[in-house]
Amino acid sequence: MFEEDDIELRLLLYLLGSTPKRSLTRFEYDRLIKKYNITNEELLSNDIQTILDKFPNEKEKNIREKLQSIKRFSRSIVELFPKAESEIASLKKQKIDVISFLSRKYPKKLEAVKKTRDSPPFLLYYKGSFKNINIERTVAIIGPRNPSRYALESTEIISRDLSSNGYTVVSGLAQGVDTEANRVAVEENGSTIAILGTGLYSIYPEENVELAKRIAERGLLLSQFRPNRRGARWTFAKRNRTIVGISSGTILIEGVQGSGTSYGAEATKIMGRPLFCLKPESPRSKGSFLPNQYLLQYLNAHEVTPENAFGKIKKIIEPNIKSKRNSSNGFS
Repeated sequence: MFEEDDIELRLLLYLLGSTPKRSLTRFEYDRLIKKYNITNEELLSNDIQTILDKFPNEKEKNIREKLQSIKRFSRSIVELFPKAESEIASLKKQKIDVISFLSRKYPKKLEAVKKTRDSPPFLLYYKGSFKNINIERTVAIIGPRNPSRYALESTEIISRDLSSNGYTVVSGLAQGVDTEANRVAVEENGSTIAILGTGLYSIYPEENVELAKRIAERGLLLSQFRPNRRGARWTFAKRNRTIVGISSGTILIEGVQGSGTSYGAEATKIMGRPLFCLKPESPRSKGSFLPNQYLLQYLNAHEVTPENAFGKIKKIIEPNIKSKRNSSNGFS
């Protein structure tokens, strides 16, 4: 049985998870291993056609197509290892590391993404270090790209309180609430994770390039996409689920029905994580539809103010941390 640190297994997973447009998803990999009993050893020792012959022609069309795509470059996966080693070396020159879902550093909390019927990230590309990250005390702060003044001021207070009390602030580095959450965490010398909806070569928006560098110095700049991937609606949707999945709880600052923020709130509930929402400045405040009518009634969110948010978050999250104290949950 291969160990997670085995160089061949690492290269195998990199190849399966990084082929442009034809990368295997976690669901597909799990079916290979569990449903069809195709082991990692077989993927390495057999030629690709031998693996393909194990599938009935009418089944697993996506997996077959992806393996056939790899076959166009080589008869067997192991023959592509020099290519994989070259790519990984190139990433390291850019100070980018990559881990697979079998790595000890991979946050096991991301398995909860499966509950949303999406596939957890196969690979994670990152700049920075896991040293300052407390994976159990991670709180996502989400909100719109064009927030109200009250939303920005509240984000600053909440992010500062979390950072100064040993919590890791998670957000998406997008314009608006995300940027404010990550920025304040950095200024407080706290740890923060910025999860991108693009690859690491394409920081978006461009005005956050310098902030991204500072985040990598204090925490993690992380993406599940190949470094040259540009953003698209589907990449940002996946990014939102990863933000929620990696976090022990989510606080929604502001948002409206049908927005990416509202989907993040729903994903929080589906994954069984605590959801918090900011009490609006007034019933007619911009973005107050979600907190007042939807989050509280249908998603059982906990309403907070800027002043009491940290206390409420701590009260709900800390008991869960204590119950998991003797178990490992990634980022070890």
